[in-house]
Amino acid sequence: MDETYWFDATPLTVKPEKAADAPDSASNKFRKAWGGGAGLKGRLEAVRSANIQGMASDLWKDFWAGGDEIKRFAEVNQLEFHRQQYDRQWEEGGALPGMIFRGGERRDFLTWGEPIAIEFGNWSSIGSELEQAFGYVAVRHDLGLPHLIIDARANDATPPPGSWFYASKSSYRSLSENYYGSESASAMDRVRSRTERLDLGPEIDSYFQAYCDLGESAAARAFLTPERLQMLCAASMEFDIEITSEWVYLYALGITISSPDADRWAWVLSVTSRLVDHVRSWSAAAGKEPAIARPPFYTDRTVPRPADLARLPTPSPGWQAFWDLGDPHK
Repeated sequence: MDETYWFDATPLTVKPEKAADAPDSASNKFRKAWGGGAGLKGRLEAVRSANIQGMASDLWKDFWAGGDEIKRFAEVNQLEFHRQQYDRQWEEGGALPGMIFRGGERRDFLTWGEPIAIEFGNWSSIGSELEQAFGYVAVRHDLGLPHLIIDARANDATPPPGSWFYASKSSYRSLSENYYGSESASAMDRVRSRTERLDLGPEIDSYFQAYCDLGESAAARAFLTPERLQMLCAASMEFDIEITSEWVYLYALGITISSPDADRWAWVLSVTSRLVDHVRSWSAAAGKEPAIARPPFYTDRTVPRPADLARLPTPSPGWQAFWDLGDPHK
């Protein structure tokens, strides 16, 4: 195990031997025959005697060996790997009960616990004008908490100068707002009619906009103690957040969470460990046994966000931008 990491990063950091490079592989034998052939005649003989079926098999094995780093990473770290799952609207029971999981698919997602207590993955919409992509972390708490949505300001994007018709974060400027030019609804628009803005004062508002279910502002304020507000302010510097009655979600708009990059996993697992700490403290405050155990990848380390994630996704134009060039703000 690489001592740089507290988890087993070997599948992500050590390049596996290719099937085509094995001494007895058809591909390796052909390369030797081709390289050792005496001129054109020798190379023609190498082609004539080549094991085409074996070489195709080597190519297929290499393809899958190179694409399964995340699967092997999951296996050695006691996580369950899932390649793909299509999600219907969660009201129909087809997905996690979070605001983003509607009519899209989860890919390369990893789970831990039975029943599932933690999930990491990548989600993207299907059939939208522009693809809406999120990386996410979900941690189960089962504490019946009030529904809260934290729309972080730190990851809101501004269109390039003179490009008022651009969409950002694939389709979003923020969790609750699109740029003019995109016909795709924001994630917030899907639940806006059932929520209300929660005014927490100018200091908190500088970090995020908070929303709760209609008529639930008193319960939401009771949950948001100064310590929890501090935790949400810190987390909102990197994520949008949603808390439901059973789960807490971190949403990374436009960022791949489940990736073959070891440093990115170090950041994700560190962040998740801190979230597990908070969920356990919420259980203690409610006088209940911890709803979640510390997972095998738990760490006390605080790992900063990788440098390659420092910039927000590049804005991309919405469909209407090509047809309606009048500035609606003039």
